Amino acid sequence: MVQPVFFHHTEWPETNQALLRAAWRDRRFPAKFHYLTPLQAHRWLAVHRAHSPSRTDPGCLDIYDRIFTRAAEAVPGEAVQLCGLGSGGGMKDARFLSALDSVGASARYVPCDASPTLALISAGRARASAPRRIIRPFVADLSAMEDQESFWREGGPEQERQIFSLLGMVPNLDPGPILAKLAAWSQPGDLLVVSANLAPGPDAEAGCRAVLPQYANRETEDWLRSILEDAGLPREQIRIGFGIERSPTEPRLFRIFARAFALTDLEMPAYPDLVPWKQGEPFDLFYSNRFTPGLFTDLLNERGWSATAQELAPSGEEGVWLVTRNKDSQQPIPGLDS
Repeated sequence: MVQPVFFHHTEWPETNQALLRAAWRDRRFPAKFHYLTPLQAHRWLAVHRAHSPSRTDPGCLDIYDRIFTRAAEAVPGEAVQLCGLGSGGGMKDARFLSALDSVGASARYVPCDASPTLALISAGRARASAPRRIIRPFVADLSAMEDQESFWREGGPEQERQIFSLLGMVPNLDPGPILAKLAAWSQPGDLLVVSANLAPGPDAEAGCRAVLPQYANRETEDWLRSILEDAGLPREQIRIGFGIERSPTEPRLFRIFARAFALTDLEMPAYPDLVPWKQGEPFDLFYSNRFTPGLFTDLLNERGWSATAQELAPSGEEGVWLVTRNKDSQQPIPGLDS
């Protein structure tokens, strides 16, 4: 079969090459550069299988099913489109689509990811349960996109509702701007389901220490090393360390980070004109925000959203919210509580 794939200009080769060059120069990788190649995507899937609570903790996956059911109950028999923003492997979106199918909703699907491999994996998983579903894989950099309303709604019936899923993305992005951007994209009647990684317990910093082993492990290090190996840098001359710090953009928030350190001065094989990576110089590879439920709800409110439903994993390590825009909260959406 033939599957058309749509590419946003934020993922054109020349755009990525310029950003990658800047990342090497600034010693800081945007999150998307860990998912772009097939090897990176499959190594990330291995991390997810081994360490994600949604794969290792049945109680965690249950919270998603409850929220998906709640969202589906708001649109019985309606035309909807699920826009999976950062669709990853598509497992959660596939369960969401099943919930929509169960109430007779006619659901199109846009798996949107920076990785063509992951967008196609998500499309294949969704098609397995509904071969005739309209699916439009969209390769795009969510953090750099402007208003894409024309694409989201293209080809759908006039009354089609958009349901955005933002699952597993907020931990790796500056949360304020992305939540504000989605509020600007949405229209009355649209829904958003968004998840957050949580720091369990009353002390956020201690909660981050408790979940640090989900990051400081062989699978995650192999995945993060992929981009260094692709650049021809020798594995044995680079050390990767993990730690905890406050977010530089949101001081209420703690995050887990991964940094690489050169054990000797290293040239950049792909960019020989750039300043060499000096021994001991830190290179920011990755971070993952860990919220408390109260902080995440506050951020939603501050950026234009009202929570209609919230589900927290029994472990306290993950949460998922069903939300609508604040300015529409005085006009309840049929099927949802006001």
